[in-house]
Amino acid sequence: MEADERRPSRQLAGLLAECLEIPPDQHETFITFARQEPYTSGVSFSTLTPPELQTPVPSIPQQLTYQAATGTLRGYQLLERIGEGRFGVVYRAVQLGVRREVAIKVVQPAYANQAEFIRRFEMEAQIVARLEHPHIVPLYDYWREASGAYLVMRWMRGGSLKDSLSNGPWSLADTALLINQVAGGLFVAHRQGVVHRDIKPANILLDEGGTAYLSDFGIAKDLTGEGQITQTGAALTSPSYSTPEQALEQPVTSQSDLYSLGIVIYELLTGQQPFTGSSLAAVIQKHINEPLPAVQSLRPDIPVAIDEVIQKATAKNPTDRYNDVLTLAEAFEAAVAGQSVLERDRSAIEVISLKEEITNPYRGLRPFQEADASVFFGRQALTKQLAAHLQ
Repeated sequence: MEADERRPSRQLAGLLAECLEIPPDQHETFITFARQEPYTSGVSFSTLTPPELQTPVPSIPQQLTYQAATGTLRGYQLLERIGEGRFGVVYRAVQLGVRREVAIKVVQPAYANQAEFIRRFEMEAQIVARLEHPHIVPLYDYWREASGAYLVMRWMRGGSLKDSLSNGPWSLADTALLINQVAGGLFVAHRQGVVHRDIKPANILLDEGGTAYLSDFGIAKDLTGEGQITQTGAALTSPSYSTPEQALEQPVTSQSDLYSLGIVIYELLTGQQPFTGSSLAAVIQKHINEPLPAVQSLRPDIPVAIDEVIQKATAKNPTDRYNDVLTLAEAFEAAVAGQSVLERDRSAIEVISLKEEITNPYRGLRPFQEADASVFFGRQALTKQLAAHLQ
């Protein structure tokens, strides 16, 4: 205590702020308030709390391991509810131990006790951990409890591509850059046998600098056969970005993601979705039977070559689409530059370098096993040390 024993010291006020789990960015305000004179006794804390500290606790499922009085969840301070999908709710939060903003995805209460949907969350965590890439939103933490499952991921301050499109269409140059970035992450997923199945503007997030990140692998299909979900992708994928093969419940391949990415390109350049209808069934029928409208009908300034790339990416037959997502990205950039793909140096495209085979020793959520010995860093040095002791 200081000379005036009625007032706590700054250190004591700071400790009190931590005990009360007041958000870190509000500590200084709390300390100033706590040390005001006179220090009135007999008044409740709620009465003394200044307006800027009276942050409402977000409404979240009662099943969660969550302290209702403080808005904390396993070491995370919940700040606000930022999104909701069919199976999960997303909150912006602060990881108190390291003062880091994060996004926490929580399984919806209706599915919290359904093994299939808890397994879906677990599968998403394993896939994202496995697909570590500069343009895939990274996973920080994952855990399961009897009441549900939780994913903790990087907080993307730039919002989603869907949010950005509310300001109107993108330029050709900006669209080409974003497609290159998304294609890089998507190619890594495809190379590891993962089909996203839900490529759409809402699942492409942006950081504060506008860099794009692929997110939400909640309904991804793992073609390697591990951790398959029984429910079909046709019932899950957003109808506005659904592929003909998903609508017809035919086999899904990496070319399915190319179709959806083609729809995203169309929307980036026009600010509109290509197909609308009086019902979801009508929209899906158009995806099955009708080619996309020409981009030039809404943007006469767009070169015809751009439309040719979009039409090939969204061909009704998957075999008529590009061989892989990087070839699509390359063709789009070539069209933007007004060049034929055959005239371009493939090495000039940033994402093409990602086709080089890269061995990633990271095993995601799995511990290292004996089979991983060949990629264990320091193995040779350790072997030499052991051999030296035996001599």
